[in-house]
Amino acid sequence: MKAILILIFFVSFLSLFAQQRDSLESALSGQHGKEKLITLHRLIEHLHSTGDKKELKYAKEANELAEDIIHSTNKLITKDELSLKPVSHYYLGRAYYNREQYSKAKEYLDKVLPDIDLMDNDKASQTLAYLEQLEDKTDDRTAVGTFLKKNLENIDLGNKVSSATENMSLSTTLKLARYHEKNNNYVKAIEQYEKAINQYKDQGESEEVYFYMNHVASLYEKSGQYHTAINYYEKINDQVGIKEDTLQVMMNKKRIAQLETIEKEVSKLTPSALDKKTNITHFAAPELPQDKFKRLADQMEAQHDFKKSLEYYKEYVALQRAYEKQQQEKELALLEQINYNENKEREIKLLQQEKEIQRMRLSENEAAMEQEARFRNMLIIGTSLLGALAIALWLMYNMKRRNHNRLQSAYQDLESTQDQLSEAEKKIRNLLGQQVSGAVADALITTAESDRIDKRFVCVMFLDIRNFTPFVENKTPEEIIQFQNDVFGFMIDIIEQHNGVINQLLGDGFMATFGAPVSTEHDCDNAFEASKEIIRELEIRAEQNILPAIRVGIGLHAGDVVVGNVGNARRKQYSITGNPVITAARIEQLTKEFGVQLLVSREVYENLTVKPDVLPDFKAVHIKGRFEPVETWSVI
Repeated sequence: MKAILILIFFVSFLSLFAQQRDSLESALSGQHGKEKLITLHRLIEHLHSTGDKKELKYAKEANELAEDIIHSTNKLITKDELSLKPVSHYYLGRAYYNREQYSKAKEYLDKVLPDIDLMDNDKASQTLAYLEQLEDKTDDRTAVGTFLKKNLENIDLGNKVSSATENMSLSTTLKLARYHEKNNNYVKAIEQYEKAINQYKDQGESEEVYFYMNHVASLYEKSGQYHTAINYYEKINDQVGIKEDTLQVMMNKKRIAQLETIEKEVSKLTPSALDKKTNITHFAAPELPQDKFKRLADQMEAQHDFKKSLEYYKEYVALQRAYEKQQQEKELALLEQINYNENKEREIKLLQQEKEIQRMRLSENEAAMEQEARFRNMLIIGTSLLGALAIALWLMYNMKRRNHNRLQSAYQDLESTQDQLSEAEKKIRNLLGQQVSGAVADALITTAESDRIDKRFVCVMFLDIRNFTPFVENKTPEEIIQFQNDVFGFMIDIIEQHNGVINQLLGDGFMATFGAPVSTEHDCDNAFEASKEIIRELEIRAEQNILPAIRVGIGLHAGDVVVGNVGNARRKQYSITGNPVITAARIEQLTKEFGVQLLVSREVYENLTVKPDVLPDFKAVHIKGRFEPVETWSVI
């Protein structure tokens, strides 16, 4: 009967485990991301407890998922959830270990070490235990490999033999060192700090090496080993590679001097107890059995007896492994005790936090009840105000709608009137533009400019077509007009392109000004360049048989003139008046006498911002209407 009950219990137990496994497996199908990873971890633990072979399959899946989603750039992963990645490595390493695939197990358990601080203490301890067992399984291979690496590195075989993996992470080593230091066990503390220093050296962390070497020196001071502390400070200054003039080296030297003084003073009181040699011997660890084999191996190696050296070296490695294993067991036990104490402290903090949370929840409930009562009263008041506001808004809406309709009608009328005015202005501008230039048309239209008289500095151009009268004697009126359009058309374009204004068309010529009604500050340059371009264009058009070969005479003069709209309210004309206008006309007439096409006055030349490359040859000429002669330059 008892056997039947045991069988029933066992079957029920297996059935319960199977149901739990099926439940977890079915839950995976609808999960993604970290939720799926957490479920996989629960399933792996369940399968491990039952010895199910599917453990390896799900451990692989969990490891791949962790590699994909657990990284610092994933903002959906909190700081506490970063431990999911090393835990996944641990589960996969454990599964390989149970399958006796030790190289794979070691590969993934080694991946746990950089993040071992993120895991709970139990898994961290189990990881270190698995790695220790994996080291024991490869002792002989490691011993031979270490020996070959030591003795055959000259033929580059030593580099092909991997060194033994460190048994404990850097953070765990520092944790043990601080624990021993806290309990005044300076010997053990220094031993652990030395391990950490060596690991930092391997990583190339010179600042950390320097920091912990100084800390070790201070521990020698605390333990009363002044001479050893002095030697350690000197070792820091020699080996760390810091420049002699740095502040820290100077501080170390000062501390060495202080310790030497203290050592002398103490030696006077108890000379035998603090003798230098005794001081060093007292702190040094006794020689271990494996050290003797190491010494013999080195001696045989020096004598080139590599066979015996290898035998001694194997003995040394075996004893050293046993010693390290013993030390690791002690450290693991100590670490478990530390973790146990930390867990207890954590539990106490959690209880205190839970108590505080309950108190806060009670306060929140009371505040919620008061808030609910206030909300009820405010709801009644708010509803009344909303009703009144709705009525007011309805009245305002009706008023606004009526006003909006009136404004919309007025706006449409205004828009129609504005369009009519704009169209009328365009027509006026077009009509004026056909009679005068655009700038003059703007001056005539603008009310502010219509009655203003200004004094401006301008450059005046007079242009005359040579032999115009004989040329058109035998032409019909239509041919004459067409000829004028062909000639004056491109000339007017050139004038306007150079910011000039055509003031008058004179049949066989025209008058143009540069600087009124608008000045560009380069009016003489514009007039000079426009004149040269007109002459060049006439030559080009004659060569292309577009126009007959004709010559022109252009006179340029600059000075102050009076500008403004002249006339009455019914008709006005933009007028330019002054002596420079008459002088420019006289200079244009001189082109016939001199036989040139472009004649400019000294006033024009002096106001050119870019002077011609040719040195001008000015000639003084007397013109009608001026007492003083005018200096002119025949350009073309």
